[in-house]
Amino acid sequence: MTTGPNFEENVKVWIDYNNDGVLSVSELAFESLNNQTNHAGTVTVPGAPVTGTTLRMRVASDWQGNSGPDPCTDVEFGQFEDYSVTILPDTVPPLANFTADATITCNGIVNFTDLSANYPSSWYWDFGDGNNDTIQNPTNTYLADGIYTVTLIATNQYGSDTLIISNYINVNVSGGGPIPPGCTPASLNYCCGFGITNVTFNSINSTTPDGVAGYEDMACSQGTIVTEGETHAISVDVSGASPGAQNVRVWIDYNNDGNFNNLTELVFSEDNTLNAAGNITIASAVVLNSPLRMRVSSDYNFEPAPLPCVDLERGQAEDYSITILPNTLAPIAYFSVDDTVTCSGTVQFTDESINVPTFWYWDFGDGNTSNLQNPSNTYATDGIYTVLLYVANANGGDTLIDSNLITVNLNGGPVAASCTPSTLGYCCGYGIYNVTFVGINNSTGSGVEDYMDFSCFQQTYLTEGQSYAISISTGSSNPQDTRVWIDYNNDGVFNDATERVLTSDDKFNPTGFINIPLTAVNDTALRMRVSSDYSGSTPTPCQDLWYGQAEDYAVYIGIPPTVNFSSSDSMFCEGSCISFNDLSTDSATGWSWSFPGGTPSNSTEQFPSNICYNNPGTYSVSLTASNNYGSNSVTANALLTVLSCPVPVADFTASSTSFCQGDCISYTDISTNSPDTWAWSFPGATPDTSSLQNPSNICYPDSGSYTVTLMAGNPNGIDTITKTSFINVNQCLPIAAFSVNDSTICETGCVLFTDLSTNNPTFWSWSFSGANTPTSPAQNPTGICYNTPGTYDVTLVTTNASGSDSVTLSSFVNVLVCPPPVSNFAPSDSEICEGDCINFSDMSVDATTWTWTFDGGTPSSSIDQHPTNICYNSVPGTYNVKLVTSNAAGNDSITQTVKIDDMMAVMTIADTLFRGIPTVFSEASTPSAVTWTWYFGDGNFANLPAPIYTYSFNGVYTITLVVTNSNGCKDSISKAIIVVEYFAIDDANSELEFNLFPNPTSGIFTLNLGAGLSGVYELCVKNVLGQSVHSRSVRMLGTHVERIDISHLPPAIYTLTLRGAQGQITRKIIKH
Repeated sequence: MTTGPNFEENVKVWIDYNNDGVLSVSELAFESLNNQTNHAGTVTVPGAPVTGTTLRMRVASDWQGNSGPDPCTDVEFGQFEDYSVTILPDTVPPLANFTADATITCNGIVNFTDLSANYPSSWYWDFGDGNNDTIQNPTNTYLADGIYTVTLIATNQYGSDTLIISNYINVNVSGGGPIPPGCTPASLNYCCGFGITNVTFNSINSTTPDGVAGYEDMACSQGTIVTEGETHAISVDVSGASPGAQNVRVWIDYNNDGNFNNLTELVFSEDNTLNAAGNITIASAVVLNSPLRMRVSSDYNFEPAPLPCVDLERGQAEDYSITILPNTLAPIAYFSVDDTVTCSGTVQFTDESINVPTFWYWDFGDGNTSNLQNPSNTYATDGIYTVLLYVANANGGDTLIDSNLITVNLNGGPVAASCTPSTLGYCCGYGIYNVTFVGINNSTGSGVEDYMDFSCFQQTYLTEGQSYAISISTGSSNPQDTRVWIDYNNDGVFNDATERVLTSDDKFNPTGFINIPLTAVNDTALRMRVSSDYSGSTPTPCQDLWYGQAEDYAVYIGIPPTVNFSSSDSMFCEGSCISFNDLSTDSATGWSWSFPGGTPSNSTEQFPSNICYNNPGTYSVSLTASNNYGSNSVTANALLTVLSCPVPVADFTASSTSFCQGDCISYTDISTNSPDTWAWSFPGATPDTSSLQNPSNICYPDSGSYTVTLMAGNPNGIDTITKTSFINVNQCLPIAAFSVNDSTICETGCVLFTDLSTNNPTFWSWSFSGANTPTSPAQNPTGICYNTPGTYDVTLVTTNASGSDSVTLSSFVNVLVCPPPVSNFAPSDSEICEGDCINFSDMSVDATTWTWTFDGGTPSSSIDQHPTNICYNSVPGTYNVKLVTSNAAGNDSITQTVKIDDMMAVMTIADTLFRGIPTVFSEASTPSAVTWTWYFGDGNFANLPAPIYTYSFNGVYTITLVVTNSNGCKDSISKAIIVVEYFAIDDANSELEFNLFPNPTSGIFTLNLGAGLSGVYELCVKNVLGQSVHSRSVRMLGTHVERIDISHLPPAIYTLTLRGAQGQITRKIIKH
C-alpha cells in the first residue's frame, strides 16, 4: 500500500473472515505502523474461514500520532477503503509439525507449539508419559525423570498427518539437571566486550550477552542429547565487541562428579581466536542416560589459558547440559599415526574408530600385534609396512587395512641434536607457520606446538658450492628475530659462529639465500634448525624461546656424478647389436642414454645391452647420469662405425603348423642381416611358391606332412633354410553351425539362412519343418517362406572328406499372426506457396509396403516409405495426398490435404502525376500482405504499405509493387505512369488576377490584388492532399495588398485559391 509522501502513517487491514458483516479485532490481517509512503508485508489466511464467497476487506490509514485506526472508528486525517476477496478452500491434508520451549527440563513443565501446515482443525498430542491432549498448543507437566518421545496427529476435513520425535524431551525433576558444579568461575575484571556471545553444539544454539553477565548456568534450560562415540561440531563465538582474540576451552563432566578434570575431561580448545570452531568426539565408558554438565570458558588471549575452576580476568564461563545415550551400532574402524615415515622405528598409533569399540586387534605388518586401544610399535628393520586394525563391540566388528602405510628408514635421519629448545610461554601468534627450502615445503601451526622435529621426513638435497633461496613464514601478528643453522660437520652441535646460515631481525616472514660450502660432510643427513622469537630476542641454537619456537629439518649435501662410459664394440657390421658400460663416478642413481640410429634409441638402464644398428654409418652416443644432487652429461661424437657387410641368415615362422585340410595359413620372414629378396617353396600347397617377404593365404587341400623352404638374399649373398615336416595337415570333421536373418516373422514371411560351419564342409543338407521349401542343398539358402503360424525346427547337416556333423535348433523360427497395418503420415508443411517442395514422413504401424498418390504434385506418386522433394506447381487450392500401406495381413489407407496458398498484388495510382507534388501510393492486395516493396522506376524504393513519394523530374516511369503474405507467398504488379509539370486550374470566366511575392517563400508572402475588385473574397491555402491548411475572408475595394503567414507549415508545395463573385483563380506556392 502506498500513502502520502509527507508524513508517517499507521495502516491496518481487516478481512471479514466469518462473513458476519462485523470486522473484529481478531480479523486484523495486516498492519504497518509509523511508516512513510510504502507499506508492505504478507497476509496469512487463518484456518476455517468462509470459502467460496466474496468477503469484505477494509484498508484504513491515519497519521501515526493518532491511536488506531480501528475498523469502525472515524479517522482524523486518513481514510478508509473497502475491497472484496474470495478465499478458495484448501483441500490438502495437514502436515504435522511442532516445537517445544525446552527439550531439557528440570521442573517438568514443557510448552508445546503447533507449527502444522495446511490448517488442521483438531490435534491429538501424546507426550510419551501417559498424558495426552487435544488443544492446539498444550502444556504438559512431566512428573518422572526420563527421556520422552512426543507424537502429534494433526487433522482437518481432508485427512491427517502424524509427526513422532523420538527422545525429544529430557526430564530430570529429581536431580534438577546435572548435579551442582564444584566451582563457578567468576569474571574478575570484565572489560570491553570480552566473553561468550554464542555457543552452538548439536541442538544447542545459545545466544547470550558477553562477559558482562559473568558466570551463567544454563545447564537445565540449554541441553542436548548425543550418543557415545559420535562426533559433533562445536562453535563458540567470542567476537561480539571484543577488542582482541580469546582463548577458548570446553570440558564435559563425563564421570558426573561435579568437577572437571583438565586432563581427561577437556574436550575442545582453541587459542587466539574470535570464533572457535571444531569437533568434539563423545567419549565412551562415561555416565550414560543422565544430564552431564558441559562448561565453556573464554578469556583474553594475553591472559593464561582458562582452567575449569579458575576465575577469569576479562572473559566468562557458561554451563550447559548434555545427556549421553549408549551407542547400539557396530564400530567402524579408523586410526591415525604420529609419523608415516620414521627414522627411529617407533610409531604411535591412535584409535579413532567410531561407535565405541570395546576390543582392538592391531597387526603392524612386522610380525608384532597388540590389543591396546592406542599402542606404540617399534620397527626393527627398514621397509614399508601395511597396518591392520580390527575393532569390535557387542554389536559387531569392522576391519581397516592401510596398505604401505609406514616407511621405516632407521638410518635416514641426522644424528641426535645436543639440545631441543622449548617454548616457555607461547603468545599472540608467535612461531613458525611454514618453511620452504628447495624440496622442503612444510606448513605447521604456530609456536603453540613448541619444538618440532621434522628431520626424519622433511628433507632436501643440496649441491656443494651452490646458493639456494629460503623463505620462512612467521605470520602477520608480530615481527620476529629468525635464525637458521646447518650442522655441517654432523657433530650434533650447532656452532653459532660457523654454522649459522641465515640471520633476520625484526622481520615478518623473512627470506634469504643459503650458500653451501665445499667442506660439509657429504651424503649424510645433516640437521638444519630454524628458530624464531619476538623482535630483540636474538635466539641462539640451544636457547629456550619466550613466545616463538624452533623446528628441525634435514639436508643432504653432495655433488652430481662425473659421467663416463664405454661400448663393447666401436666398429661392426649392420644388423649387429652391442652393449654399453657406465663408468660414471660420484654415486649416480639415474641414467638416460641416447643412441641415434640404434634400436632401441634410448635407455634408462645403467648397463644397456642389445642396442642394434641396422644401417651403415657413423653414430654418436650420449649419457646423462644423475643423483639426488643433480646431473651431468657427456656425448661421444662419432663413437660407432657401422659397416655394410653381412649375408642374410634365413629363418621364418608360420601362423600355424598344425591345422585341418582345406585351411589356409601365412608365413613370416624373420631372417636377419636385412634380406631384400625372398623365394618360398610350399610343396602340396596352393600356391606352392611365393616371392613375397611374408606370404599369406597359403592353403593345403590334402592332409599330410609338408616341408617348407625359404631362400633369403641381399647384395652380400643368399642363405637357404628348409624345415622338413614343418606343416602337419589333419583330416577334420566339419562343425555344423548357422544363423538366420530374422527368427521371428509374420505368416507368409520369408527368411534366409547363413552357413557358419567350420572345418571346410563341401556339402550341405538343410531341413526346414513347416516351410514351403522343406529342404535345400545350398550353402546359404534364401526365400524360405512360412505360411502357417507356429514355431519350427531347423536342421543342418554338413559334410567334408572326413565325415559329417549336424545341428538342430528347436523352435528356432517363430511365425506370428500379424495384424494389418494402420496408415498415418505427416507432411513437413501442410500450407505452402505455389512452386514449393515438401517432404512426407510415414508414421504408419506394421506396414511393409507404401504407395503414395500426390494430387497436383510432382512426382504424382511414390513407393518410398518417406518420400521427399514433392513439388507443387499447380494453381492455388487444396490437394489430396493419399497413402496406402500393406503387409502380409492386409492393407490400410489414409488421405490428408495440402493447401497451396494464393497472393495477388493490387496497386491504386493515377496514370498521370505531377513533378514536385507528393503522391500517395496505395495497395489492395489479397489476401492481406505483411511486407511491401515499392519500386518507383527512378532507382528509389520504399517498404511501406502506402508510401508518399515525390518525383523530381518529368517523364515516364514504371512502378512495381512486390507483396508477401503471412505464409511467405509473393506476387508483384507493375504499371507505367507519366510525370508532368504541375499547373493550376482557373475558372475560364474568371475576372480575377493577383500577384504573389516572394515565391518561393520562407513563410510570409504578399498578395497584390488588381483594381476594380470590390466585395468579400475567400482566400484558401491547401496542401498537396487537398486539405485546407489556411483560410480567411478578405473585404476589398479597389487595389488591395494582403499579407499571408504560413511559416508554421512544413516546407512543401501548396496552392492558393481566391474565390469571389467574379470567379476563382489558383496559384502554386513553394515554401522552403
